[in-house]
Amino acid sequence: MFEGEEMAMSSEQKKRVRHAHDRGYKHLLSSQSLFMQLVRSFIRRGWVEHIDEAGMIRVDKSFVLPDFSGKESDLVYRVKMKGRDVIFYILIELQSTVDVLMPWRLLQYQVELWRQELKDASRQERKRADFRLPVIVPIVLYNGSAAWTAPLSFRELLAEEELFADEPLLNFTYFLLDIKRYKPEDLEKLSNMIGSVFLIEQQSHLPAADLIGLFRRLAPVIDRTPQEQREQFALWLEQIMLRFGKAQEQEQLIRDMVAQIQRKGMNDVISNFERNLEWLQEQAVGKGLEKGLEKGLVQGRTEAMEQAAVNMFREGLDIPFVAKVTGLPEQRLKLLKEQLDEINR
Repeated sequence: MFEGEEMAMSSEQKKRVRHAHDRGYKHLLSSQSLFMQLVRSFIRRGWVEHIDEAGMIRVDKSFVLPDFSGKESDLVYRVKMKGRDVIFYILIELQSTVDVLMPWRLLQYQVELWRQELKDASRQERKRADFRLPVIVPIVLYNGSAAWTAPLSFRELLAEEELFADEPLLNFTYFLLDIKRYKPEDLEKLSNMIGSVFLIEQQSHLPAADLIGLFRRLAPVIDRTPQEQREQFALWLEQIMLRFGKAQEQEQLIRDMVAQIQRKGMNDVISNFERNLEWLQEQAVGKGLEKGLEKGLVQGRTEAMEQAAVNMFREGLDIPFVAKVTGLPEQRLKLLKEQLDEINR
């Protein structure tokens, strides 16, 4: 988020931004291949290599518990490993504050998953001597600015648990994927979509010029990924970019910019993307109007608006939208577009 914007946002606006982020990550990781890329990139355990990706099934359900109104398990995957079922449970935790009760929350989700497993199993299956509940691997994905200070194991949540060091108390741990704490150079070395996503998330607060430099470096990685992954990335990026523009015309411009990336790839649209991103950044900190007026006094407002209109046409925006943004007459815009089309022939 751009400097100064956080303070200007109401609590309700911040909540909407976080929920947009939730949807962006949930949509991104609903891609089976991107979910496996996440696991293979950030969970360094031998058993990861035994996952049968072809046998993965996304469990289409959410567990909303009465003690945690509005919080839910976002993604649950069932995968095959050596012929047996394993449940991977991933919680997208994107709030600005750390949830110190995370182990308790995860325990409840796991119990609900096991309860469903028992409910789905037949009576005969449950009576078999070799009947076992599936393994659940809890994963928390966190992108908050504050350091994660919640306990990483359930035992740590118990009062005076150190007095019972030799006792078999209930315990489990979870994997914490703390996006803001990874080294940028390590994320870039991954040279994959998930590493690029985390890197953009880390540096999305930078000035437009620096952010565009990052996009240029990541463009080859993003553009060589399969079309399905690039489409998922574009939808995620839209949620990131929407924090930069709240007015209707700004939101539309962002969606059109992202659609261009989705269709053509990052490298083909990077130049126009740069100009639009700079404009959006100026708008986000409340300087767009003043800067536009200053430029208008120096070089003429009409000339500046006409150049802006040409840039928008290059992005594929239509005449009614450009007229709304620039205030120029549609007849003049039609002539500008015809001239641009003639040059491009």
